[in-house]
Amino acid sequence: MNQFLFVYGTLKQGFPNHSLMKGAYCIGAGHTARKFAMYKHVVPYVIKGQAVTHIHGEVYSIHPSMLETLDLFEGNPVWNCRELVDVVLDADASQVSAWMYFSDTAVGDLVESGVYTRD
Repeated sequence: MNQFLFVYGTLKQGFPNHSLMKGAYCIGAGHTARKFAMYKHVVPYVIKGQAVTHIHGEVYSIHPSMLETLDLFEGNPVWNCRELVDVVLDADASQVSAWMYFSDTAVGDLVESGVYTRD
């Protein structure tokens, strides 16, 4: 049974690690229902303990075996930790529960918009 994954960084369309999402189906753009803090130091890191802004990204329907591959890539549970969050879809404001990766360390500069860009 497929699950939802919310990506906000280099796994998004047009970014360097999007090839790891091959076989996933993009449900659409969205943002987290709760506020978190995004930091950027080469790649983005999202921290749970700071309610700064909604995090913006993409929601994918993925096979559970893809989660295993992405857990290795993201360093779950050592470097990043995967947890379920509610995500509001931009298209119709409906909510889905999706996996999302969090860091426990604020690294780099705060991204107040919650939108990861290459700049």
